[in-house]
Amino acid sequence: MAFYTILTPYLDECGSVYVAGAGAGGSAVRLNERASALWRDLAATGRCDAPAMAEEDRAFVRALVSRRVIASAEEPVRDGG
Repeated sequence: MAFYTILTPYLDECGSVYVAGAGAGGSAVRLNERASALWRDLAATGRCDAPAMAEEDRAFVRALVSRRVIASAEEPVRDGG
């Protein structure tokens, strides 16, 4: 399981998600329905199961990390573990 932190502002309104800095040259983009669903899941949980994702979804997450829109993190250490 991979963990992520959203680093840029975003707007989830009228059925679409708009993300600042996700586009070419740091422009804001409107995510399509599939990407919006993935973004909402990341925003709600902070994690995703990359091995279980479709390649297109993994590529989307990699692009967000490379553009510094989200940051990946190691799995949190649990007390008593």
